[in-house]
Amino acid sequence: MKLCGISLAALFGFVVLATANATGYRYGVSDQLFYLPSLLRALDPELFPRDAVLLDAQSTLMLSDQLLAALVRATHASLPLAMLLAYMLTLSLLLAAMVGFARPFVASGWSVAAFCAALTLRHRIAETGANTLEGYFHPRVLAFALGIAALAIATNEWWNRDRPTGTAPVSSLLASLLLVVMAAIVHPTTGLWLGIWLFVMLWVNEPPWRRPLGVVGLGCAAGAVWALAAGPLTHRITRLDLAWEAAMAGKDYIFPTRWPVGAWALHLGSALLILATWGARVRRGIAHPREAGLVFGCLALVAIFLLSLPFIAARVALIVQLQTSRVFWMVDFLATLYVVWWLAEGARHRSPRLLFVGLLLLSVGRGFYILHIESPDRSLAQADVAPGPWRDAGLWLRTHTPRDAHLLTDPDHAWKYGTSLRLTAHRDVLLEVMKDTALALYARDVAARVGERMAATRNFASLDETALLGLARRYDLDYLVIDRRLALPAVYRNDRFHVYDLRQ
Repeated sequence: MKLCGISLAALFGFVVLATANATGYRYGVSDQLFYLPSLLRALDPELFPRDAVLLDAQSTLMLSDQLLAALVRATHASLPLAMLLAYMLTLSLLLAAMVGFARPFVASGWSVAAFCAALTLRHRIAETGANTLEGYFHPRVLAFALGIAALAIATNEWWNRDRPTGTAPVSSLLASLLLVVMAAIVHPTTGLWLGIWLFVMLWVNEPPWRRPLGVVGLGCAAGAVWALAAGPLTHRITRLDLAWEAAMAGKDYIFPTRWPVGAWALHLGSALLILATWGARVRRGIAHPREAGLVFGCLALVAIFLLSLPFIAARVALIVQLQTSRVFWMVDFLATLYVVWWLAEGARHRSPRLLFVGLLLLSVGRGFYILHIESPDRSLAQADVAPGPWRDAGLWLRTHTPRDAHLLTDPDHAWKYGTSLRLTAHRDVLLEVMKDTALALYARDVAARVGERMAATRNFASLDETALLGLARRYDLDYLVIDRRLALPAVYRNDRFHVYDLRQ
């Protein structure tokens, strides 16, 4: 009973600190500007008839929206509630996976607690476009938690069982593989990197299992060859042209060949830190023999990244789309554990409890600073789109316009007003720059569409009625949402926004 209480308190503390350090929980922001419209379309295929080509550029590569749609239908939960519950589930699974992953490496429970406290300090993986945590439900974080859980299951079997032959039981191997498959279903590339990490780890540490692992590896390789030669990835073996690349202007993290020296030093330095720490543990006689597999599996991801660079430099679409630089999320994770080990147990003066207290205070202080000083207008959690004139305009459009209505608004509206009109109105939108330019990565026709529309709406704030009506005729637009009065037929207005009928 006491252990259960401690576990619940630890979970509560982790969720609160992780959320505070991620600038609070928010619904309908950042990458959810893509995931939520895709989920809405999975729930109702009649939505977004024009934007389907845009959303499908990435959603066809994933099953997470279909799975979430099935769960929403089964539970009859509202979308905001479903996302909040998924967020809580993700953090709960992540905490359990982190504890299971860390236990074999450190001698003290305080060191495990210090590791978990360190991971509440959400930060960006430099020049990759990925964060260690997100302040909203993201399939990528769920996939990461599933993959770390897979590694933790296998690792704990190796550390906790005294078996001279070193063979792990079939049950643990199957459980680990199943979790990695689940991670790949939720977020394919994150699952892929974690699957490679697990595969190399098993290959190094489990000699008796190399033959079946070889069969699995050959099967995966054959599937990849088929997908590239005659399957769904055939059209991705092409090169980004200048127009395609221009549509993604501002997304420099896609091209690591442009990284500054500091990013290279940080990422390669983390890999060297892992190797050096493992070597130190071996010399001290405290490294388990099978720790080598975990280290080599992580470093294999770095090797894959380095091997991908010539193809990224050549602008091979599929390799660019894989965003191999995100393997450094896994490197960052293992490096963090090793840093905690050095500070808590590896140094001459060991004090795991003091390190935990220090990291806990740092996390509390940073979270307080973010929410109360850096962003004083934010609360710890906002479970739905923030109320206000922008949401009101979107809700009016959702209830008073045809389902195939095509909307025009400021291309930068998502970051200016808080969220996408696709989410509040459930209608097609001519352009939403923040997420549409990211989706341009996955298809040349989408890049052409985004590039053309960006050019057409340049200097949107200064466009007059004649120019706006010209856009309406060119793109078959029905309604305009804008924050200024115009000499056009108004159908709705509130304290800030006006909705005009463009069907003339």
